[in-house]
Amino acid sequence: QKKYKIAKKYYLKALRLSEKIKDTKNIGILNANLGVLHATYFKKQDSARYYYKKASDIYRKLKNDRIEFAITQNIAVSYKNEKKLDSAIVWFKKADKIFLKKNRKNSKRILYNNLSKVYKQKKDYKNAYEYVVLSNVYKDSVSEEEQVLAISDIQTKYRVAEKEKENLILKVQKRKQLLLIYGVFIAFILSILFGSLAYRDLKRKRELAEKNRKIEHQKVISLVKDQEILAMDAMIEGQEIERKRIAEDLHDNLGSTLATLKMHFDTYKMKISENNIKELKILERTEGILAEAYNKVRTMAHTNRASVLTDHGLIESIQSLASKISSAKKTTVDFVHFGFDIPIPNTLELFVFRMTQELLTNIIKHANANQVSIDLNLFDDQISLIIEDNGVGFDFFKLNLNSDSRMGLSSIKSRVEKENGIFSVDSRIGGGTTVIIEIPLKPEI
Repeated sequence: QKKYKIAKKYYLKALRLSEKIKDTKNIGILNANLGVLHATYFKKQDSARYYYKKASDIYRKLKNDRIEFAITQNIAVSYKNEKKLDSAIVWFKKADKIFLKKNRKNSKRILYNNLSKVYKQKKDYKNAYEYVVLSNVYKDSVSEEEQVLAISDIQTKYRVAEKEKENLILKVQKRKQLLLIYGVFIAFILSILFGSLAYRDLKRKRELAEKNRKIEHQKVISLVKDQEILAMDAMIEGQEIERKRIAEDLHDNLGSTLATLKMHFDTYKMKISENNIKELKILERTEGILAEAYNKVRTMAHTNRASVLTDHGLIESIQSLASKISSAKKTTVDFVHFGFDIPIPNTLELFVFRMTQELLTNIIKHANANQVSIDLNLFDDQISLIIEDNGVGFDFFKLNLNSDSRMGLSSIKSRVEKENGIFSVDSRIGGGTTVIIEIPLKPEI
């Protein structure tokens, strides 16, 4: 909302809280954000670098090379914005020394392009040109090994050509045949020219063929992904129909049967003499079990009948589900949401609700938790769902996801990945479980 001072106030408050609980990762994130805030909106580069450097130290200790690399470049850009070009070069070169495990080529390409621009501002065109060349090398699809072999081959040919040229000149000088010198020299130049043209044409054809192959491969991948999403949507729709059918059977058949059984039980209980204390106690325990069974059937029917497509919206449906679970007084479910003031596709809305429902069911069945929190946000065209419990936890790495069926963790993970989202689980024995799901929101067509 462009309320930068208020944003800074809450960043600093969050930073103090994170330092109090020694949340190192969050301290790094907050310092990086404060650096961006000062650099981009307050235009206070000194303050920005103060926070950037604190964040850089933290990510160096956390051995997160990707973010340390990005923040180091931000420091260099900060100096560049103040036209302190020598300092900017120093920090760009510090970034160059950071070893990147992933996305190395693209990161180096951006870094060298930035260095070239700084040298250009300094009017140091030699270094500017060198770094442009380096940037283009990383941009090129030819592998480093092929580049080395190609350069070595060119150098060898060049040395051979130079030697031949020297021999020709010596022969010409000895024989004083100037005409032969021109003839050999012209032939040499023409051979290099035609060879160069042939090599460039061959290279262009190979690049074009490789580009077409990649395009076709991407089309196949895209088609397969679309088919998998359609199949997953069909499965979810079928599950929805089956849930409603089961809910109706539970409510209409088993529910009415239990209600009739309770009515007959109450009639029988009235006939028992009050003096028969032992039999009355047995009947009271039986009545409690019967009531519990009826309530469970009723809850299961209502839970499976819930539908975000026909009855209520996503937020109201999750709120209703949380309230029903909390009303049992065994597990308290807190639900917080933000940003759902724009419509989202019905299939995605149903998928988010069923994910939430399945994860809550797993918690009730297995986690033995008494506190659950649901955090659902829609921000920057991305849905973020975080479900956290204080239950017994589990060893996620030993869990066989492939053994789950229907909307279990395996299906949730698969569908989230089909939507180009992120699915992660943080759990340990005795330490509760946190499930984090992020799904990019695609506009309806």
